[in-house]
Amino acid sequence: MTSLFKMNAMEETARQTTKTGLPNMILLANLNFDLKNLDDLMLRIQLNMQDKSSQGYFNESGSSSGDITISPSDKAKSLFNDIQERIKLLDGIFQGEKDVQLLNAFKDQWGQYANHFPATLSAVEAHGAEGMSLIQLSSSSLSSCSILIEMFTKKIQNQADEWVTNLDNSYKTGLSWIIVLSIIAIIVGLVISFLIARHVSQPIISMSTAAKRISEGDLSVQHVSLRRQDEIGALSSSFNLMTEHMRSMIQTVNGHAVNVPLLQSS
Repeated sequence: MTSLFKMNAMEETARQTTKTGLPNMILLANLNFDLKNLDDLMLRIQLNMQDKSSQGYFNESGSSSGDITISPSDKAKSLFNDIQERIKLLDGIFQGEKDVQLLNAFKDQWGQYANHFPATLSAVEAHGAEGMSLIQLSSSSLSSCSILIEMFTKKIQNQADEWVTNLDNSYKTGLSWIIVLSIIAIIVGLVISFLIARHVSQPIISMSTAAKRISEGDLSVQHVSLRRQDEIGALSSSFNLMTEHMRSMIQTVNGHAVNVPLLQSS
């Protein structure tokens, strides 16, 4: 019964891991990627480096449309807004007290970055010293955010590892029970087989011993008494009847043998 409860709990854990654990890890991985991508993009804007991903839109044939271009600044704004939307989804992931504290710390770090993002973007677009200084400050906040996300991801991974460990332990426990029950079943089967064999063979051995004594001329053999309603019981009754008839027949013959000399003398 305990094993059954454990299996039900494992099934529920597996369902929750599949339903929430994997999507949450994907969300955190995408969020962490976007944070690093935003940090890299801001540095590219500051250094006036060309971002290959923003040169233009390419259609399925591989030719550039030419009239649809995304500036690095617009891409940074779009990426910033995407991160904002992803962060809103974090509220429903973690419920524990420590997790909430980490989430609040993450939001504080991101809030500091978000508050300075417009000014930082304007500064890096000017490609001046102020932009580089603001990038260094904002990179610290983004690095802290990435570290906290990695902590969240590690926690989910640990939960998945714990589930796998519990599953492995349950499998080993179940296998042990199967082996033990199989051994018990074999022992019980052997005992039952021995009792059945003894129940069948013992009467036959008794009748065989009695038949041997009769064949040696010993008619004092007692009846083989078996209170059974099966074929062996019927065989025992027939054997007793045969023994009784032989005893009567021999007694009759002996009686006639005694009378023969008397008849001859008369």
